[in-house]
Amino acid sequence: MIKKLILSSILLICLNLAIIFYNLHKIFGDKILKVDLITFFQTNPIFYFLPFNYVLLSLLMVFILFISFNKFNKVINYYKIIFIFFLLILCVGTIKLFVNYNVFYYISHKAQYSDFYENNFVDAKQISIKAPEQKKNLILIFMESMEFTFANKSFFGNNLIPELDDLAKNNISFTKYINGYGQNNTQMALIATLTGIPCTNISLGKENTNYVTQQLKTFLPKLYALSDILKDNNYQNIFIQGSSLEFAGANVFLKTHHFDSILNSVNFIENYGKVKFSETWWGVADEDTFNYFKMNILKLDKNKPFLATMFTIDTHCGNPEIPNIPKVFNNNRYDIIRNSSLLIQKFLDWLKEQPFAKDTVVVIVGDHLRMSDLAIEGTVGDIFSSNKKIDNRYVYNCFINSVYKNEKINKDRTFSQIDLFPTILEALGFKIEGSRLGLGTSLFSDRKTLLEELGEEKLMSQLAKSNKLYKNLWKNK
Repeated sequence: MIKKLILSSILLICLNLAIIFYNLHKIFGDKILKVDLITFFQTNPIFYFLPFNYVLLSLLMVFILFISFNKFNKVINYYKIIFIFFLLILCVGTIKLFVNYNVFYYISHKAQYSDFYENNFVDAKQISIKAPEQKKNLILIFMESMEFTFANKSFFGNNLIPELDDLAKNNISFTKYINGYGQNNTQMALIATLTGIPCTNISLGKENTNYVTQQLKTFLPKLYALSDILKDNNYQNIFIQGSSLEFAGANVFLKTHHFDSILNSVNFIENYGKVKFSETWWGVADEDTFNYFKMNILKLDKNKPFLATMFTIDTHCGNPEIPNIPKVFNNNRYDIIRNSSLLIQKFLDWLKEQPFAKDTVVVIVGDHLRMSDLAIEGTVGDIFSSNKKIDNRYVYNCFINSVYKNEKINKDRTFSQIDLFPTILEALGFKIEGSRLGLGTSLFSDRKTLLEELGEEKLMSQLAKSNKLYKNLWKNK
């Protein structure tokens, strides 16, 4: 009996080790040794239980070992040797899991309550925000996983994004846009950009999509978001994305915060069924999405200002190939990134021909740094797999036709997604009392961002802690 217990325990432990480290490798790849655990748990709810299951199995092993050595002295010695070997592996594996993936950090910080929001959060409803007399339109384009790194010739051999690179150099672009804590996946970036706060207390993973969309009737209803402010200033708000908006409750968030028209790949097919779409593994290809975006912009009432928001998806990590794009390099991923840059220039060329172009501010931002291509099952290799070292990766950003003049702006700033909220509003000419909204600071102001004031580690430590005011923002009443 004891032999069966020992063998069963060993098999269970091996299975747990295999599941944990296979999934960690699949999600984060070989490059990342230490991750933001909030994203680790939120995007992969199965891992809520694995570390604790791991500890329970450790205790079970120790218990059986104790019984074996003290009550069953006749157990063959090689079983004891195997047992000790696997126990050592278990101990090392547990320490590696908890240290490399910040388990202790996460648990210790969530157990603490902080007054950080009470001291730093600026409620947009409670301060003066003055609109300009002549309201400008806003076109806000989120580019999936787009970063300045792709212009690095020494790493990639070529500038993969020459058009985007030129736009950044000839317009306003800030230097050090990093992944913020609780802001570093697509929907977290959307939320942080429009509200000025990170998303740190709800699971937004694909596996948890149904829970989010079915259980949440509203999404951060107490926040006065960018779209809410513009709606109250007579803006028309539209949002277009070439993939599902049910992912991570994005549709609930957008409905809560006054987007009049929320369109995705399903709407494309319903309204333009005769159009031939290039469907990628993730959704409708960006070229078709841009065409659909232009169609819907032209439908808007030009006697009223508008906010037109779009997400690209072609450059999502792991995307193997996009049909009918120019083949410039002997590398599909390079070609996809290159084509994404071309599509932006093509869209801006179209915009210049429109009568409303001179009254339109265009903001182009990456949603976050590109994740490992190894995160996607079946993907071979990673775009950053190389013997060359690359430091200081920053997310792409560019402000075109802002009310601020390029030469008068301090562009050497350190910031994250939360700082885009007040920055975009001031780019339109709005005057914000104190130049702060949510936890974000306008980059057009002289005020330091929280990242610049505190540094990344200290700010992350504060955001990781529990907070009553933050939790209250999720309540309907």
